[in-house]
Amino acid sequence: MQHFDLDTLATFLAIVDTGSFTQAGERVGKSQAAVSTAMARLEDRLGVRLLNRTARTVSLTPAGDLLCGRARELLEIERRIVEELGGLGERRQVRLGMPDDYLGLFGTCVMEKFSTRHRDISVQVVCEFSQDLEQLVARGDIDLAIVTRRDGDRQGELLKREKQIWCASVHARPETAAELPLALFPENCRARPHILRALETAHRPWRIVWVSSHMQSVQSAVMMGFGVTALPQSALTFEHRVLTEADGLPPLPDLELALMTAPGISLAGRKLAAFLRAEFGEGAVAAPRAVEAGIG
Repeated sequence: MQHFDLDTLATFLAIVDTGSFTQAGERVGKSQAAVSTAMARLEDRLGVRLLNRTARTVSLTPAGDLLCGRARELLEIERRIVEELGGLGERRQVRLGMPDDYLGLFGTCVMEKFSTRHRDISVQVVCEFSQDLEQLVARGDIDLAIVTRRDGDRQGELLKREKQIWCASVHARPETAAELPLALFPENCRARPHILRALETAHRPWRIVWVSSHMQSVQSAVMMGFGVTALPQSALTFEHRVLTEADGLPPLPDLELALMTAPGISLAGRKLAAFLRAEFGEGAVAAPRAVEAGIG
């Protein structure tokens, strides 16, 4: 007897919810081709057509409509089993990785909200660059990670799109320099190419005056007025002055933040992954208000 693959059902529901094979792939961390192959195999196994596909639309057949309801029930049962089993046994540890510029968005919520709800689970946060976190997850050294995707990469499950914002100190105007002074993370930072490419495209001269692997160091350089940087919107504070095209800074593309899980992730890890999807997967979280006013 063959059994349903819950990952395939999750892919099917992603198509239903997004109305697009491409967007479904982004949600579940698969290429469009992989999504199409999974659906073809599912339809072949069931012997019925589940989706009506045209060049622009995707809709459910009667069989697809029936499967949609049942698939949601199965995935809900899985979620509840994980929830119930996760409440048994001794206190467990889950290792969650993320770049340190996402600590304000994800770290605080996890350490306060998740840990309060699940006192039997101890969360250890590991801060590294995305490429290093991917290797740690692949080896099973950490249980899950939130990473910045490379351009065109579909690795992991799309969790959230985050705006990049130019910012400077409220006490200085480094953006008025002929060559824009930049405070950046090193070359292995995946946001850095977006920043430099935008400046090159806009023909804005620049020079790098500060490089550090640590968020606090980059923040200090900005706060002391040494340079301008670009940060995830969620990392801005009242000490930052937002810079826009009116200040001569080009627009920046959004970053895609993906959730990656280790092979054989524990029940406690799956519970944390489900929490992250519920908290961040369906919409942006309001960022702290940043100061936009000029210097008096």
